[in-house]
Amino acid sequence: MISIIHYEDDIFYLTAIVKRLSDGVKLELDTSLFLNKVLEEIAFLSRSIEYFMDSLKSTKLKVNRLNYLKSVYKLNKLFVELLNSVLTEQVPFSKNLKNHFPHLAGLRDRHIEHETAVKEALHLGMGPSGQEHEVLSEEEYKILLSPDEDE
Repeated sequence: MISIIHYEDDIFYLTAIVKRLSDGVKLELDTSLFLNKVLEEIAFLSRSIEYFMDSLKSTKLKVNRLNYLKSVYKLNKLFVELLNSVLTEQVPFSKNLKNHFPHLAGLRDRHIEHETAVKEALHLGMGPSGQEHEVLSEEEYKILLSPDEDE
């Protein structure tokens, strides 16, 4: 059975989490309550973004792939901006995360690399005229043209 990933909804929700977290670190939150939660959410976001990037790079199914790559690119960019705001101490909660700066800097650098990789993938996915170049793969044709299992 084919596993369906709901990229659009998943990426939308992850974007909402990044925005909420970006707003949260601007507040004077109680460290004893929120330090672990903020670190957990940063780790979750990093893993999730990497999951979608890997999934979109490795998939043979191409329908809407470029649109999803664009969405993941924007999500990743917001995540890098969040990490930068923490690491450059532009937000009040940064003072609580100082001990974690080396780890957060590593995450930021890795996601900057992802940003470059997605830019390249988007550039390769565009045709010579600047139009998106999406065609159905052989695997997609097999799925679309196969008889329903219910029949």
